[in-house]
Amino acid sequence: MTAEAAAPRADTGDHWTRRTDHVRRRAGRAIWDAAEAEPNPLEAISTARHLAADLVDRLARTAPQGEHLATCLAHGRPGEPGLAADLALSRRTRRCLTDREGAGTTFGALLVLGTLTRAPIGLILRTCRDPCHTTPGHESTLRG
Repeated sequence: MTAEAAAPRADTGDHWTRRTDHVRRRAGRAIWDAAEAEPNPLEAISTARHLAADLVDRLARTAPQGEHLATCLAHGRPGEPGLAADLALSRRTRRCLTDREGAGTTFGALLVLGTLTRAPIGLILRTCRDPCHTTPGHESTLRG
């Protein structure tokens, strides 16, 4: 395999950006662009937000006990890097310390974008061991 063939292609979304301000701006613009194609754009965005909130709620409630890091990946436009955002989840006994408000974050914006565009998005859930994802050198178990 040549080095050229092994290198990620810029037009496939194989590159990801996590800069929150950049992700928020691009996701917001793409959400509005997708919603404008709908007969009632504001209703479409509202429905997508409710679906995103439900997904965050189900994800948090079905995760095993402990600290988790959920990552959402959405492909960018051709020639642009994909978008990535993280959401920390915490579950203690029957209490879930992350609620539907997670859908209002940049992570939630990528879920809304996927819902509106009907484009596939990736969700990754990692269960963290001490020290958790906030410290360098953490260990985690990939859940899917």
